[in-house]
Amino acid sequence: MAVYGLKKVTDQIISEAEAEAKAILDDAERQCEAIRDEWDQKTVDMHENLMSRTDREGDQIIARAKSTTAMNRRSILLQKQAEMLDETFIRAEREIRSLPDDQYARLLAGLLVSAIKEQTENANRNATLFGEADETSEYEVILSPDDKDKYGQDIIDLALSSIGKPDKPVRISDRTAATQGGLILKYGDVETNCTLPVLMKQLREELEPEISRKLFK
Repeated sequence: MAVYGLKKVTDQIISEAEAEAKAILDDAERQCEAIRDEWDQKTVDMHENLMSRTDREGDQIIARAKSTTAMNRRSILLQKQAEMLDETFIRAEREIRSLPDDQYARLLAGLLVSAIKEQTENANRNATLFGEADETSEYEVILSPDDKDKYGQDIIDLALSSIGKPDKPVRISDRTAATQGGLILKYGDVETNCTLPVLMKQLREELEPEISRKLFK
């Protein structure tokens, strides 16, 4: 899947989020400390109440209390991490949508270049492996209504200035896509979905382990 230009924007958001992550995790740690204090007191109370019971039974109950404290702490931290990751990618998508017109047009053109290359490679691979003849006559670029009205053919012109003339004509589709940004490239029966929600979901799957390490180390 094409993700041209998006990782750079996401990296910038991640850098800005690192300071915020520390504050969020400090707050989570304070919540965890309050839970630990509460359970420490409960442990003392239980220990006093269990003095008349066997040591073994008392130790088991206290161990379960400590385990509950640790589980609650982990739950709070995981919740805060999930919230921070959600906010990081929401901000990244919002910043992409607010790029200046010329930068956003170049981003769309980059997505189109990557999608054309991907579909061309797939068609060539199928022809080599399965002897399938490529009978598709053109590439069809499907945009959101706003992007179609605003950029239209300009996106194709920018893309072709980068890769040269492809093996098939490229045109703006008469159809539009119900999306907030990005594009879909239709090639015969095959569609490469390069809309922002799809690309951000893919980026999150690829980058989440790295982001977690940076924000929550």
